[in-house]
Amino acid sequence: MTGIMGTESIKDRDYQCEQYRLGISLLKELEYHKHCLYERTHMAHAIETYNLLSKWGEGFDTCLAGLLHSVYSEESGYGNGVANINQLKGYGINSNAVELVGIYEYIQKLPSSHERFFELENKKQFQMASILIADMTDQIDWCYIKNDIAPKEDIINFYKCREYALRYCSREALKYISKMMDAII
Repeated sequence: MTGIMGTESIKDRDYQCEQYRLGISLLKELEYHKHCLYERTHMAHAIETYNLLSKWGEGFDTCLAGLLHSVYSEESGYGNGVANINQLKGYGINSNAVELVGIYEYIQKLPSSHERFFELENKKQFQMASILIADMTDQIDWCYIKNDIAPKEDIINFYKCREYALRYCSREALKYISKMMDAII
């Protein structure tokens, strides 16, 4: 199953649309649409992360986890509310996406996140790599390419911190981020 505009059945598409709607509702409850960082709402970042994953042909669970990737984080910098696993389950968010969001937060909280990444089973490594790269790609695009509000050296360091995930992301994601970084470097 790919993102909402993939080749899935109408039943799958209805399910995906409902899951996306539930995800957006949760983000609104957490006030993602009201809190800004670098003149953009957290909601816009979450949606763009989802869009990148969908564009790259990632599975729907991965795309949905991309939409919700920072709902557990108190350190996002946006100042909006945070959720816990029970809220996601209470909203009816599918268990695969809930698990991926939990893994994302677990990896992000650790100083040596790349070590935790390599502990994941193979499929989860590919899914997590895609989310990490989509999140990074959107931040680089917004903060450096579109708005020139982050120094080039910060962008390069950010990229290097997540470089370990590049060999696990999709060919489409790798082409996209490589082209973006080539333009920067």
